[in-house]
Amino acid sequence: MADRTTLKYLPTPLVLLEEGSMSKESFPTTLAGFGLEFSPDGGRLLDRDGEAFVFDERPGDKAYNQARYEALGRCVTEHIYSLMVAQCGMQRAIVPIDSVREGDPTTCLFHTRDLLSNEFKLMVLIQGSGAVRAGQWARSLIINDSLESGSQIPFIQQAQEHNYAVIVLNPNDNYGLDLSGKRVPIEGSETPEAHTEYAFDHFVKRSPARVVNIVGHSYGGHIVNALAKKSAVFRERVTQIALTDSTGSLRGCDEATQSWLSERTVNWASSAESIGTAIKEASGTQVRSVSAGVAVHERTSSAAMDSIFAHFAEEGSMSKESFPTTLAGFGLEFSPDGGRLLDRDGEAFVFDERPGDKAYNQARYEALGRCVTEHIYSLMVAQCGMQRAIVPIDSVREGDPTTCLFHTRDLLSNEFKLMVLIQGSGAVRAGQWARSLIINDSLESGSQIPFIQQAQEHNYAVIVLNPNDNYGLDLSGKRVPIEGSETPEAHTEYAFDHFVKRSPARVVNIVGHSYGGHIVNALAQKSAVFRERVTQIALTDSTGSLRGCDEATQSWLSEHTVNWASSEESIGTAIQEASGTQVRSVSAGVAVHERTTSAAMDSIFAHFADTGNHTSE
Repeated sequence: MADRTTLKYLPTPLVLLEEGSMSKESFPTTLAGFGLEFSPDGGRLLDRDGEAFVFDERPGDKAYNQARYEALGRCVTEHIYSLMVAQCGMQRAIVPIDSVREGDPTTCLFHTRDLLSNEFKLMVLIQGSGAVRAGQWARSLIINDSLESGSQIPFIQQAQEHNYAVIVLNPNDNYGLDLSGKRVPIEGSETPEAHTEYAFDHFVKRSPARVVNIVGHSYGGHIVNALAKKSAVFRERVTQIALTDSTGSLRGCDEATQSWLSERTVNWASSAESIGTAIKEASGTQVRSVSAGVAVHERTSSAAMDSIFAHFAEEGSMSKESFPTTLAGFGLEFSPDGGRLLDRDGEAFVFDERPGDKAYNQARYEALGRCVTEHIYSLMVAQCGMQRAIVPIDSVREGDPTTCLFHTRDLLSNEFKLMVLIQGSGAVRAGQWARSLIINDSLESGSQIPFIQQAQEHNYAVIVLNPNDNYGLDLSGKRVPIEGSETPEAHTEYAFDHFVKRSPARVVNIVGHSYGGHIVNALAQKSAVFRERVTQIALTDSTGSLRGCDEATQSWLSEHTVNWASSEESIGTAIQEASGTQVRSVSAGVAVHERTTSAAMDSIFAHFADTGNHTSE
């Protein structure tokens, strides 16, 4: 497990330089100050009368109009930064992670919270050159068309739906002001190439993901080529590269790098041909190019998005091999003494069945993961006596996709205590804290079965949520959102409204791992009924941050929440006291993120007992 302590995060927005402004006019610093907001239906930037932004507010005054546009651009940048945090659950990380001198200028990049824990897939997004910042493909499209067409938000969300961890780079933010007010280069981000190399060395390298896919727009392709030429480690880690309207040229690369890039790269070029139509075959000095389906350079990334994800699925991240659909088919079973996954010779599962074949090994691992999911579902029913409930409880149309959650049979009759279990983000499904631990260590350390059983011993009713199962196939075979589970937050809210609210229990305690803490905070902020019903919250290695919550919700969460953080200190040792923007944190007794929940289990139950829960015991 990579060291998680050195990454730093920005609690407040950066102030961007007014680069290139030719006017000394004073402009608003927020979208609201401009009288503008993004519409909920596709994200068009409109004024209060529903009209689009007008560039020529003062016809003929180029300096004023351009300076006003740049001021608006800075507001758009901060808005998109906030969307990546609030809507996508990302973290804003400082670059460089350790400034040499206090007051040195910094920039930032964004990554999902599973960067250091997602062992499967990582996606890196790199925009083109110019004024665009993190989260943007084309600022002009964001302002004049929509967030959907110009921002990276749809890419981030679709990547998360496909169980990727995501890093969003910020290669064009290269200068800032030092303490004397002098404009100086930002260490580690002096150029777009330097920023990308720094991000790779300090963030991408630390990811345990076996598949690393890159999407680069325009000049982003040049950046990728430069790093591929320079770094053998880059070439070892990266699986597939998708470019959008980049030149595709490999001139300047040595023969080995040209061969490597030709094999792994496809460029979706601006073209009026149908999307995916072959335009140019790969050669020694050129990558393969296909049509993006649009002839406008700035629109190629958004237009090619679905095609790019399909390409990654078919060519890089998945294998067309046929795999078993049961543990027995894999020749594996969980041992009765602690639940280790072993073959018939008592040996543990080996990931690299075909050394060097990332696509095959990853696809085989994911197939095994599906078998593990179904096995744990069966254990919750057979060993724990739980019921498997369909979500949504009433599908609107026959054939609509559904998911499930699990609850004990006394959900509607236990008047004393209810426990709700919420896992983190990624591939984990109901009954799992960490799938990698279940496969590589044991059911005891990675599954929720021990929590369920101990809760039952303490006379709790239990609900096990399934927040990461968000998409399914409709009757036509199209992949569509599951009603009531479109996002982890939506699933949890649905489960609360349709299951938790119906429980007569006087005490409702929640255990949430990692991103589960963010979900809890979001629901606490949204629902007064949630705050009325919930008694205590135990988090395991969540950020503990309450930023984004209003003051009343911060106060409520601070009072009701404890976070068991990854730490080598003795379990329960105080790490951080509660404050307005942070819940109280204590040590989980282990420094490995994935192991915090199982390690803290007894401490959590003791905490719930000590905080005055009245029971039937």
